[in-house]
Amino acid sequence: MPKIFRKFKKRHLNNQNHSKKYSILFVILFIILFCVIIFNISDIISSLITQEKSIFYKDKIETTSFTVYAVSVGDYETLDAASSEAQKVIAQGGMGKVYESGEYYLIASIYPTLIEAQEIRDNLRDLGFDSKIININVREVFYDYKAKDKELIVSTINLFRNTFLDLYDLTLKFDSSEIDRLDADEQIASLCAKIASIRSSFLANKNMLQDEINSVIASSLDALYDNTYSLLYFTDSDIYFSSYLKCVMYENVILAKNVSSAFHK
Repeated sequence: MPKIFRKFKKRHLNNQNHSKKYSILFVILFIILFCVIIFNISDIISSLITQEKSIFYKDKIETTSFTVYAVSVGDYETLDAASSEAQKVIAQGGMGKVYESGEYYLIASIYPTLIEAQEIRDNLRDLGFDSKIININVREVFYDYKAKDKELIVSTINLFRNTFLDLYDLTLKFDSSEIDRLDADEQIASLCAKIASIRSSFLANKNMLQDEINSVIASSLDALYDNTYSLLYFTDSDIYFSSYLKCVMYENVILAKNVSSAFHK
């Protein structure tokens, strides 16, 4: 056989081999693509039947972080030293809670904005107090979660912050004599009903959160309701009621902090 034909035959065989390889590769890719399409269709059908989101859909529980600004009337090296001064603050309608953050701070009240806290701090300094602002930070929640009850969980988490804001608004109105004790009780009763409704919905719902997170939220909801409801049975004078109202605000912020922290463990 002439040499030129031998070369042609060899080249032809190589082309055939390459063609077979590409054909096999094409078949494999086609099979993989076909399986992916079938899997996606099955997942979509399943999500429609079960009312659950597709496994390819990455949904999240999201809430924003926030900061509450506590204004102190003084800071102390020991808890006993701070606690011994607390009654003086309470007798003037202040919170009188001790907050530990490196030192022991005796808190007069807490505020949702820095501007309000700065104004009160400056007023206290003018009166001779060594007043400072302490930030109490509540972390954001950013948690992978794929179920239809996501909005209920978000509403439950936000309930703690919203309760603080409602009570803060109530405090402003009460301290300025815009409302009296009876009006305050009516608003507190309405707030308790709101807490009870969301708590009932959350506890009745079989969600897909981790057991530890569920436990923290459930116990915190109980405490949130008990703290707020206790205001209705406080029978002391208006000055002491104002102080106790601020204490409940503080306790509910700490609950918000505990709930958000449960998602970061």
